[in-house]
Amino acid sequence: MLTPSILQLTPATSQDVDLIVDFMTQAEAFSFVEKQQIPSKKELLAFLDQQVLYLVYEAQTLCGCFGFRMAYGSAQLTYVYVVSVNQKQSEALADRLLEEAKKQAFASSINYLTVVATPVIGAFYEKRGAKPAQVENENPGVVEYYLSVVNQPWIDLPTAGLVCVKGNQLLLAFSKNKQAWYLPGGKIDPGEHSQQALIREIEEELSLVLQEERLTFLTHIVAPAYGEKKNILMQQDCYAYDLANDTITIANEIGGVQYFTKEDYIRNQIPVPGVLKVFDFL
Repeated sequence: MLTPSILQLTPATSQDVDLIVDFMTQAEAFSFVEKQQIPSKKELLAFLDQQVLYLVYEAQTLCGCFGFRMAYGSAQLTYVYVVSVNQKQSEALADRLLEEAKKQAFASSINYLTVVATPVIGAFYEKRGAKPAQVENENPGVVEYYLSVVNQPWIDLPTAGLVCVKGNQLLLAFSKNKQAWYLPGGKIDPGEHSQQALIREIEEELSLVLQEERLTFLTHIVAPAYGEKKNILMQQDCYAYDLANDTITIANEIGGVQYFTKEDYIRNQIPVPGVLKVFDFL
């Protein structure tokens, strides 16, 4: 059995647009393409103006491409195409492209990758350890997946978070340990219900005893855990709560509490993936 030759990556430039369009026309897509259409030259030029797209060669022959759409320490894997052969060979090549994309992402200090895919292509990513984000997508019938940039499987971290809203603002607590603003809350102990974990954590962090009858389960958030190893995936049960006139007294590990709009949060703070998911849900 012949060993596949090494893949070579070359950053695409505007001069490569005609080549890219011609290649995509004949290639197989391994990421979602809106309306199932090949991107136009204008769309590719706009992408290359702000993002990065790699051409992948094997034995000096163009065999694939993939792009990174950068955002807040992560990147969406997009424009993933491989030369169209048969299903087995195309998937084998896509598998190699995915490994190269992970290496490039890791070298570029990207914490994790996402990819949007149809269920058929999603099955390809799930077999390689991708986890669904479990959030609404603007394109019905497609799913966003999380991809680890390290060759280790995702490890779930069960947590519970408190969602307190005032107008269009969300209450967040500053963690001195991780130097970032989070939903108040914390980890769920083995055998513990998420609501009980939240009541315990909030009493520890904010000296506030939550009343169970005022807690309402809101949603479940899945996101890479900020400040943890790159293969830790937060599984967070979020509960809505009306603070009313309750008094908060922060503990030593908390640097403060503050209400944020999504815009202010992104502009002034280090965005935490799970917090962004909550803002999107709200």
